Amino acid sequence: MAITRVHDDISSWVREIDYMQSPDGNAFESWAEAFKAALPTMASPPGLDAQGNVAAQSDYYATLFTWLAGPGRRYSNDVKWVDNSNPSAGIRASRIMA
Repeated sequence: MAITRVHDDISSWVREIDYMQSPDGNAFESWAEAFKAALPTMASPPGLDAQGNVAAQSDYYATLFTWLAGPGRRYSNDVKWVDNSNPSAGIRASRIMA
């Protein structure tokens, strides 16, 4: 199935894939969507673009790293860093549950 439109979130993209289980209810967990939802509630949020995403890559990694060590701890095993002591090096791998 070809995806022909841009998606604002992962769950809407998964919803369009015929062979994937529906992301509705408890069948879907995404650290990325949980992180994006948490951004407006942070005491010192990074700069966001018009879509509510972190605008600067370095801010994204630093803020995600801090969030995963605190309020987002339940997702900490879903993100593997290139260098655990240097989040600015980026993400090596990640997963969502669907």
